[in-house]
Amino acid sequence: MHRARAWAEYDPAYPKAVAVGTVALIVLPALPRDAPMPSAELMQALRRYLEPLKTLCTRLVITGPSYVVVECRLRVKCTAGTSEVQVRNGSSQRWAISFIR
Repeated sequence: MHRARAWAEYDPAYPKAVAVGTVALIVLPALPRDAPMPSAELMQALRRYLEPLKTLCTRLVITGPSYVVVECRLRVKCTAGTSEVQVRNGSSQRWAISFIR
């Protein structure tokens, strides 16, 4: 697991509603896959660990992230001593990584 985030009173199945008594745990596995999703085994292990720790009436929702495709255009200016070819060949991968983090 790379990271996880918990939201109180949120249920991903009903994103516009206030889900009283619900805690949603969104789990993001290790990158750099295109759109990584947590395995069923990982989510079951998290549930086994967290269930005994939560308060009695709390509803726990564990899920993976939902992704939104974003397209952008960039204008990159090379500084002195930088090869335009190196920038063209390496910039797209570096940008993708920096947006994910």
